[in-house]
Amino acid sequence: MIRPQAVVLPKEESDLAAVINFVRKHNDYRLSITCRGRGTDLTGGAVNNGIILRFSGYLDAILAK
Repeated sequence: MIRPQAVVLPKEESDLAAVINFVRKHNDYRLSITCRGRGTDLTGGAVNNGIILRFSGYLDAILAK
C-alpha cells in the first residue's frame, strides 16, 4: 500500500502557492507533489508517497480570465 506523507485540499490559489513554496524550501528531491481529481481512474496513477493535492470539492473548474 502506498501512503502519502500529506493530503492537501486547496481552497484557493494561495493554498497551492503555500504547498509549492513549502516543497521548494524543504525539498531534498525526495518529496513530490501529485495532483488528483475525483479519483475515478482505476489505474492508481494519481497516488504516490509525497504530497497529494486533491482538487475535488473546491478548486474543481478551470476558468478563463
